[in-house]
Amino acid sequence: MHGYLIAVAKSANIEVEPNEKITAIFKRVREGHPKLNYIGPRATEIGLVLKAGATIIDSINTVRNNASVAHPNEEVVPEAEAMFLINMIRSMLHYIEMKLKS
Repeated sequence: MHGYLIAVAKSANIEVEPNEKITAIFKRVREGHPKLNYIGPRATEIGLVLKAGATIIDSINTVRNNASVAHPNEEVVPEAEAMFLINMIRSMLHYIEMKLKS
């Protein structure tokens, strides 16, 4: 997700700082990409949900680094929670892809 967001930012000439956190990049892309800046019906509520996406990404990133097999961790989250987190990221990726294709 981190690398994907960097690529999306670069494709839209959105500047990303070296070692910038994934949540900050998500915010830059969400607010700075012309196709991702939502201004339709219920924009305030949709904006709140999208902002919450940054919190979700941050929490999933912490779990990935400290409780998954992505790194040598002794304890990992159970399968049900792992699939839930994976599907959250998939939903975000799907949303971004749909917006970029429109």
